[in-house]
Amino acid sequence: MWQIFKITWMRWREVPSRWVLGVSTATVLFLGMDVEELAILNPELLVERGITAMLLFITLETLFIYTLEIPKEINTGNLIVFLSRPISRGRYLFGKFLGLMALTITHLIILMTLFVTCLTARNNYLPLEFYWRMVQIAELALVVGSLGFMFSTFLSEILATIGTVAILAIGYSNFILPLLFKAMGRAGISILLLVIYYLTPNWQHFLHDVFPEPGVAMLALLGYSIAYSSIFLMVGLVAFRRREF
Repeated sequence: MWQIFKITWMRWREVPSRWVLGVSTATVLFLGMDVEELAILNPELLVERGITAMLLFITLETLFIYTLEIPKEINTGNLIVFLSRPISRGRYLFGKFLGLMALTITHLIILMTLFVTCLTARNNYLPLEFYWRMVQIAELALVVGSLGFMFSTFLSEILATIGTVAILAIGYSNFILPLLFKAMGRAGISILLLVIYYLTPNWQHFLHDVFPEPGVAMLALLGYSIAYSSIFLMVGLVAFRRREF
């Protein structure tokens, strides 16, 4: 499993990963080195723009890389090579996912370090809430990545991406489902909305920027993320074990 992990994590050497890291790094550096007037007049705006940029890039990375990994391994024949070795499908799958997750976290740490360095060099010290937001982004990547990875175990690249985007769209708006549940008169539709509400992750939890008790909130969100990602990975594992290659 750890060999699979190492091979996957070393994907940062490949051209697509370098392009993703290069574009995201250039954007974060641009924001961190923005005009002096903006940093002086409204440093909170500058920090929020940096957080938004990192959130966007990490989300897009997890959306596309995780949904493409398994189908690409199947199309290139690498999957058959790995499974011909004395390694179970479960170890292969979790090694792949852990390697992709390590790659994503590495990218996030690089972006965060560059942004913090740029602002600190100009005497703009970041509040503790900024680092909590970085933890939020990492936890979001865990859930989005496991979701896309699950779809990739039994769908093609395009269908896996579409499925992940659909769940993302539902998850960002499912906070209104309880209201619709109460407003709907038909029992069948109300039950369906309630099922969707509890089965899909509520992505709004990963966008909060106010933490009355940050430690408790982050632990709760970590448990929430691990619970959903574990479910997605187990579903993916069951589907992957049933496939014929």
